[in-house]
Amino acid sequence: MFSKLKSNLTSILDDESIKTLCVAVSGGIDSMALVFLMKELMEETDLCHCEERSDAETLSLRGARSATRKHCHCEEHEVRRGNLPSCHCEERSDAAIHKSSHNDKNIKIIAVTVDHGLRKNSAKEAKLVGEILKKNKIEHHILKWEGKKPVKNIEAVAREKRYELLTEFCKKKKIKHLLVAHHLQDQAETFFIRLFRGSGIDGLSAMKKVVEYNGVKIVRPLLNVLKKDLEKYLKKKNIPWVEDESNEDEKFLRNKIRKFLNSFEDKPVILKRIDSAINEIAKARDIIEKKTEIVKKKVLKFDNRGVCVIQLHEFLELEKDSGLRILADALMKVSGNCYKPRLEKLERVYNSICHCEEFLSCHCEEHKVRRGNLPSCHCEERSDAETLSLRAFLRNARQSPATHCVIASSTKCDAAIHKSSQQKNLKTTFYGCVLEQLNNNELIIYREYAAIGEDKKLEYNKKILWDSRFFVELKQKKSTLIVSHIKKGEFNSLLKSLKNTDMAKYKELKNLKGIDKKIFYTLPVVMEIVK
Repeated sequence: MFSKLKSNLTSILDDESIKTLCVAVSGGIDSMALVFLMKELMEETDLCHCEERSDAETLSLRGARSATRKHCHCEEHEVRRGNLPSCHCEERSDAAIHKSSHNDKNIKIIAVTVDHGLRKNSAKEAKLVGEILKKNKIEHHILKWEGKKPVKNIEAVAREKRYELLTEFCKKKKIKHLLVAHHLQDQAETFFIRLFRGSGIDGLSAMKKVVEYNGVKIVRPLLNVLKKDLEKYLKKKNIPWVEDESNEDEKFLRNKIRKFLNSFEDKPVILKRIDSAINEIAKARDIIEKKTEIVKKKVLKFDNRGVCVIQLHEFLELEKDSGLRILADALMKVSGNCYKPRLEKLERVYNSICHCEEFLSCHCEEHKVRRGNLPSCHCEERSDAETLSLRAFLRNARQSPATHCVIASSTKCDAAIHKSSQQKNLKTTFYGCVLEQLNNNELIIYREYAAIGEDKKLEYNKKILWDSRFFVELKQKKSTLIVSHIKKGEFNSLLKSLKNTDMAKYKELKNLKGIDKKIFYTLPVVMEIVK
């Protein structure tokens, strides 16, 4: 287990710029084991393996006495982590002393507990965790979730708030990495949760070892470790932990799945097989992602207002999997959400987009009809061409394709299918975004006004993330400023104020119309706190 942890953290431990690591600690078995394993890892140096080294790589014991944390590996002495045995060996060729690759790094470990305030004993438990860690000389902080608590979708909202608090703490401390204790069974549980919710290949790839959230890298170094091994480690070290009573509440889907997995006698084997399947799905996901990245730049155009424009002609030529992936990416960037939308809901929006192009589908023999896409052909109008909805067109195409299209050449057809006179440009809200068709080739995605997050107070020389979309930093020493957005009804007052102070800005805002004005209402504005 210890070797797995070291292997999973190699890239971090080899990064000389990393001075501090933050560990999220709830107090349960998983997180308590992780923080103590990290403490032990940072205190140890690599054990010698008594392999022959060249003279340049071999240090005598005498030379090692003046250095810190070297190792003797002569046969007479037991090698202990970071300890130089008290021996008086003379210089000898068979006693190579190896430096640890980490021994000069001095990486500091900081533990952080989030008190969600959702359970009666949460504050008491957080304090108890702090006392255990303090006794073991581990720095510990408690972050409290202040404000209104959710009454539905509690787990998801609490998770989002927890990561927000943890990453904001890391950024204030200039910590680049946050370690969390998800293990092998957590991975399997996540797989089943997403399977039951109809996730696609991305969701079934389950949790990645490293993801970025709010400018901080979330690292999961225990994904290939069994929970029972973590429990054995704590018991061996006589380290206590806190039992979360909510883990037994079967109103939560994860707990039902956990109970199901725990019912198998050969659970470790099953978990490893599930993990193997997840890894295979992840490989397929990576291949699709690489393929999609190549075309994404042609399809999506972002600007500094946090707005995305989809080029419909290019978008509708993509295979469905690539189209869904690109649409999800656009929605995540515009909304600031770090999780992808549910596949079922995403597909409904995707289908709406596929039905909103100006022309529907050509189905001449040279063009394959799929997803209501218009192939690159040059149709001319026909007087007898019926205006058909997409469904009616595709149905008729299957029944009597010859009645609608005549081949004119190897690359062109002369039949036209007219846009329904009743079809309107697409406009819908989804995932905290507004999707609105600008013309026959452009669909704009911008932040939904009603979904914008709460105001945030600004502190001097500190960068904050507002609405999970914009970083704002205060460069003047004022304690009465917040970052917010213009509320509906405040626009005219703003214009009136600017008319007397900034005529250029006044003219710019006065000319805002249509979608540009709607987007303006979603942008961050620094305001004075009115008392």
